[in-house]
Order: sequence, then structure tokens, then C-alpha cells
Amino acid sequence: DHQVFALHRALADVILVGAGTVRSEGYRAVDLRGWQHALRASEGLAPYPTLVVISGSLRLDPGFVAPPYEHGPVIIVTGSNRSEEDVRPFAEAGSQVLRSPDPEVSLRWLVADLAARGLGRILCEGGPTVHRDLMADGLLDELSLTPAPSAVGGVGHRSTSGAALAERADFDLRFVLLGDDQTIFTNYRRRAESRRPAQGVAG
Repeated sequence: DHQVFALHRALADVILVGAGTVRSEGYRAVDLRGWQHALRASEGLAPYPTLVVISGSLRLDPGFVAPPYEHGPVIIVTGSNRSEEDVRPFAEAGSQVLRSPDPEVSLRWLVADLAARGLGRILCEGGPTVHRDLMADGLLDELSLTPAPSAVGGVGHRSTSGAALAERADFDLRFVLLGDDQTIFTNYRRRAESRRPAQGVAG
């Protein structure tokens, strides 16, 4: 699963995450291994994917954008109601800050803005609210799920979180891979009738 995760990162223009995921999982600006750099070069991609973090509150440590290793660029996306004083620490740490036209970040605006920058291949790594909102806006093209043959119990969480979708999101299976440890790697493509123009997001 880690190898598939790394492969997705190696092929993405953008890694899109919500601020909650950054805080809970300790995200940093993206670094890559040698084989990932070689794959990106062979595909004509930039040396690193851009980490794009959505944060309405900006409750983030600005230092996460500049870890002590070679890394890719970071873009912080927030609402129009955030002042220059609010965003200055992130700019000073080395990130670019984008403000949505509205107080709430519009994912349709964000995807279109990234596409205009030539960043059309977007990998969403969470959290579940961002994942749900991408689906709700018809912006999710592909879905990768990995069922593992182990039961651990505990409190389960869905890959999406929030209000029920106004329209059901339907997908078609593209492929299934069976790992040596019986882990199943799946990839689904959203049906054309439930997608909207100008996407390129995978989750």
C-alpha cells in the first residue's frame, strides 16, 4: 500500500489536503525518493508535486512548509476574509497563499485555478470532508480503495464525511490488483454522466 501511495504521489502535479489532515498526520512539504524523481522526469513532470493545503481558519504552524530537506512548493488556500496579517507568516515561511473569492473556499474555483497554472493532475489525500466535497461538486474523476485482509475493530471512519450527497456518485471499476499478502488494490473511474468539466482529481 505504501508503494502504491508513493506511485500516486510520483505521478501527481498537486497533492491536495485539508488542514485537519495536516495537523493530525504531521504533513510537511513533499520530498521524493530517487525512483519517483526518475519517473517524474520520464513523464515530463516538475521535479516535485505541489502540496496544496485548504485552511479556512489558518490554524497551522507556518513552519511545516519549510522542513530541513529539499522539497516541493506549498500553496495555502484560505478564504477571502483572511487579512494580510493572517497570511503573512505563511508567506514568510516560503509558501504561496491563495484567497478564494468567497469567505468559504470554493473547490471548483480552486481546481480551475490550479488547472490554469498547469497543475491539472490533482491527488486528494484527505481528509474525508474535502473528499466528500469534491464528490459533491462532481470534481472527483478517480477513486482508489485498498481493502486489507485484517480486522482491527475500533471506531470506523468513512472515506467521506459530511452531509449526504444530493446526487449519488457512481463509479466503474478500472482494475484490481491482488498483492502477495492478499491486499486488494482497486481503482474506479467516475461515470461520465456524473462528472463535470475541468476536473482532474483523484482520491
